[in-house]
Amino acid sequence: MKENFLTIRDARALTGKSEITIRRLIKDLLSSEDTQTKNNVKKEYQNDNPLSPHYRYRVSKDYLVNYFKLDISKTSDDDVQDKANDMLKTISNSANDKVLEVLAHTTEVLSAQLKAKDKQIDALNERLRENQVMLNNANAVVRRLAIDAPREKAEVVHVMTPEQPTTIINDEPVSAEEKQID
Repeated sequence: MKENFLTIRDARALTGKSEITIRRLIKDLLSSEDTQTKNNVKKEYQNDNPLSPHYRYRVSKDYLVNYFKLDISKTSDDDVQDKANDMLKTISNSANDKVLEVLAHTTEVLSAQLKAKDKQIDALNERLRENQVMLNNANAVVRRLAIDAPREKAEVVHVMTPEQPTTIINDEPVSAEEKQID
């Protein structure tokens, strides 16, 4: 008897209707006063999560075939499962296509940004090269001026005093100890 009752997903695959349509049909069947009609829905208690127990509904395959006027001669349980799998693949493929589309767009944007950054880096490298050339030229000029500048000759005077002999260079006395260090 349980094989004759389908989950909402399988009912969707069999009928080609949306999940909300199947759920509305189950709600209508459960709210019916006729017990024969209510027997087309099985309510199974699910205790997967003790914090939030819930019910799983199954609907009669025969009732679905009669209600939606389906041609069941072509339909078998394997076909129902195949339809369900096909629907899931279609949903999965469309989701994958959207993800791929977003990734392709993101790649294009990032490539454009990378090209712009490469141009900025090239411009900064060129500026850095120009600054280095200018700095080298300035250093060459400073070296030329330092070499060509006239040097003052130091005037050395030896003064002899009885206490200690002293040498004077450019008007500053230098003691014998400092002289030895130089």
